[in-house]
Amino acid sequence: MLGCLTLPFIQGLALLASILLGTMLHARESSKDKDKRKPCQVKDGTWLECPEPSSSGVSSDYVFRPADKAKKSKSPLVLLAGGPGQSASEGFIPLPPMIQDLSREYDLIFFNPRGTTGKSKLKCPSPETIDLKRITDRTYMADEAKSCLKSLGSRFNLSDFGTDASLADLDKIREELGYEKLSFYGVSYGTRLALRYAALYPDRTDKMVLEGVLPPHAFIGQDTYALEPVLKRLSTRCSEALPCAKAYGDVYESYQKLRSDFAKPRTLDANHPRTGKKTAITLDINMIDGMLLQLLYTEFDQTLIPAILHQASGGNLNPLIASSFSAVRSPFYEGLYFAIACTEDAPFFDSTKLDARTEEFLDICLSYPFKPSSAKIHDPVRGPWPTLLLSGELDPVTPPELIKSLKTDLTNAKHFVIPNKGHNVFYLRCVGNQIKEFFLDKKSDRNCEEQKQPLPFYIEETKR
Repeated sequence: MLGCLTLPFIQGLALLASILLGTMLHARESSKDKDKRKPCQVKDGTWLECPEPSSSGVSSDYVFRPADKAKKSKSPLVLLAGGPGQSASEGFIPLPPMIQDLSREYDLIFFNPRGTTGKSKLKCPSPETIDLKRITDRTYMADEAKSCLKSLGSRFNLSDFGTDASLADLDKIREELGYEKLSFYGVSYGTRLALRYAALYPDRTDKMVLEGVLPPHAFIGQDTYALEPVLKRLSTRCSEALPCAKAYGDVYESYQKLRSDFAKPRTLDANHPRTGKKTAITLDINMIDGMLLQLLYTEFDQTLIPAILHQASGGNLNPLIASSFSAVRSPFYEGLYFAIACTEDAPFFDSTKLDARTEEFLDICLSYPFKPSSAKIHDPVRGPWPTLLLSGELDPVTPPELIKSLKTDLTNAKHFVIPNKGHNVFYLRCVGNQIKEFFLDKKSDRNCEEQKQPLPFYIEETKR
């Protein structure tokens, strides 16, 4: 799943008090254009600009931040969050330093796709007190997903929330705001949005920075799953670090033991991470894999993997369960995840690559009468737009290997793989500077090799 995207740059940064909307309206905008947006206060207390609520039903929306400079940007920077199931106004606020620096020159459009905004949010119920079955029992989770789709489907046609529909909304926003072209910073599924916009509206696309790239040919749920390759690399790195190797031995061997022990579902007692009470749970290897995948998104969580796998292979799964239970993710609309993945990806899965995990996913999709999208959404995207492609070497969901053909199709693209990093990399200072220089048309020879040194693995006190 791409949806559980951790954005490590969210550090509680506030925008400068000088961002007062009344002093930052652009001279080139007509009073009519201004009246379409009203001051609005976002979650960190910052005042930005929001459009009037739509009365036309299901649609996308946005939040707008004018550049510090009085002159209107030639092309605004559109921020596209991941998922599918995340909104930019929730995922990118507070602003990370890199984007805050760019906002001096660029107008910012925080784009919120259909299903993440207003009365059409495709949010599944999530009680405050969570039962462990919600993160350990795959059958229970699948039933919950089906129930959610049934409930949402009684209010919406879930086939109306696709990528192309949202991008048609975005192009209307571009037109209303008076821009000829758009520039993009997209993360994860946000890269599909950017690439698809470029394919549909090539003359209206300026430049793109794409991080954690989901290329057009890749299917969410089938191709976005590089668990074992990342575990093997972490195992090799642990074996080369004496403290880790001494404490935990062969990490991949520990994982293989788990695969053997939980090839079939097993019931066991676990401590509830919040209450400490013994709770009976049922686990199989598919569920364990899903929990491990969530811990591979960030480099920090990856440092815990040798200790967690060592404990789990010895019969203590409490650290794995606690880590999965407490993982902090950006707001995520599960219904939108399925509305997109079940219409744009699942219908085109390679039947020769189906396994228990993907078959469960297809079963959820079949619980609602989704209408498959056009297969054209997976056509190659070719063009000369200046593009910067960024990948973490240890990205478990959009690995660098996925974009081999994309690098050829985008004739003016550069690709950088950041060693030893996970799904997000732009919080790193060097990478952030690289992105700024790209958007500001400054020549740069940065390759961010200084980021190669990984964080050390966590070593339990008793094993030091």
